[in-house]
Amino acid sequence: MESKLELIKEQVKASTDGTTPATDSETTNVGMFIGEALSDDEKINELMTNSKPEVTVLVGFEGYGKTSFISTCYQIILTEGKIGDYICYDSDTLTGLERRLFLRRYNEKLQDQTPQTRRTIRGEAYLLTFRFCHPDKGEKLVVISDHSGEDYREYSDRKGTLEKDVLLQNADRLLFFVDSQEMIGKGFLAMKQRYTNLINNMKEAGVFKKNIKVQVLFNKYDCVENMKQLFEQKSKTFMEKIVEIMEHNIDNTFNVVSNHIDNSEALRNLFLDIVNDDIRKEMSSSSNIDLDWVKHFIKKH
Repeated sequence: MESKLELIKEQVKASTDGTTPATDSETTNVGMFIGEALSDDEKINELMTNSKPEVTVLVGFEGYGKTSFISTCYQIILTEGKIGDYICYDSDTLTGLERRLFLRRYNEKLQDQTPQTRRTIRGEAYLLTFRFCHPDKGEKLVVISDHSGEDYREYSDRKGTLEKDVLLQNADRLLFFVDSQEMIGKGFLAMKQRYTNLINNMKEAGVFKKNIKVQVLFNKYDCVENMKQLFEQKSKTFMEKIVEIMEHNIDNTFNVVSNHIDNSEALRNLFLDIVNDDIRKEMSSSSNIDLDWVKHFIKKH
């Protein structure tokens, strides 16, 4: 995996700053074994695996920290090579992950500032994968959907638009992102209304199935350190409202700062919880199968 990363870093940096990367035979073949983020739900069918991928969908509006979250998870993997007892040995979308971490690694102007991550732009490829191996449980493919916040704003504003989002309707886990600053600020009522509309539309589309895991991540928690009482009051009101609408339990909540790898125990626990979920369904004993899991899963529901 390390040799792949060195090639990817060079390609990503070159595409961002306009320079031309080296063109030796190994570099020119980089596209043969690494890939961008996937841009179509159906492309997951092309991923080779003996079990249904476990799908986590990040839900939230622009600037709420979804891309920062996945970037920090990726940085943990680069730094430690694993999460818990799960060793990350590969990804089908390493270039997509590298792009999300680019500013944190390469932009020298940010060295003395809080790490930043370029947010996902509407229409940009959004599906990211991690491949893990556990000493007892074997291999596992984790898929994370990082749609842009503008997409969710459209899902909130226009009924019926989220029906095209196959993964949202068939996810194993929904992770709702909430901006803690907006929770205690003037934007609270607007945010609450946007989520009210979004969750109503998700409910009408049948997203909240019986076995789906729903969690809420209150991001930018460091910004409310001096106003915790107000935050607790507002977050309680917010949670009561969304639970009432979705008619589904919230499994748990997390207070995090998604763009900090240090002092991020809550984020690490959440990432491990995503990876550790044992909800796989064996679909074939063959090592070379046409998984086509999306269509298979939809037919069953």
